[in-house]
Amino acid sequence: MSVSRITREDAIEQSVTNYLRNALFVERTYPADQIEMVEAFDEERFQGPLSKNYLAVGFNFDDGGRPLELGSDLVERVYTIEIWCVGRDGTAGRNLANAVRDAAEEDGLIPLIDLRDPAQPVIDHLYVNPVTVSRQPVPDPKPWQRFLWIVHIPVVDQYYLSNP
Repeated sequence: MSVSRITREDAIEQSVTNYLRNALFVERTYPADQIEMVEAFDEERFQGPLSKNYLAVGFNFDDGGRPLELGSDLVERVYTIEIWCVGRDGTAGRNLANAVRDAAEEDGLIPLIDLRDPAQPVIDHLYVNPVTVSRQPVPDPKPWQRFLWIVHIPVVDQYYLSNP
């Protein structure tokens, strides 16, 4: 099945991913040979000892949205993007998780890009709610679970349903 329409949710996830990739690897100069950012979590890729640290988009949730104006289709929806920080050791995992949090909260805004245009112009902004970081201790962990942190990035999107 091919999908010809890009949903607003796809644009939000990709915008957050692109923003974090730039913030970490360009602005904060984290070494790309030691950290790999993957756009989906796939346990198959994490078998055996880790050769590097990973940032993976985990799961995304929305709050169902709510109308903002009477007589209008303006809505507000909060999307929570999870970033799984899989560290080779505790220091690397914690550092990456906190760097992701700091990058997401830095300006309080993340540019929303138009994925339909190859130039990916900014078409709106997402407001960042407070970001949370949590260590995920796992009993009898697999190698990738030993130093796992999860960063929850809630972003607020306000848009007209008739013009997604």
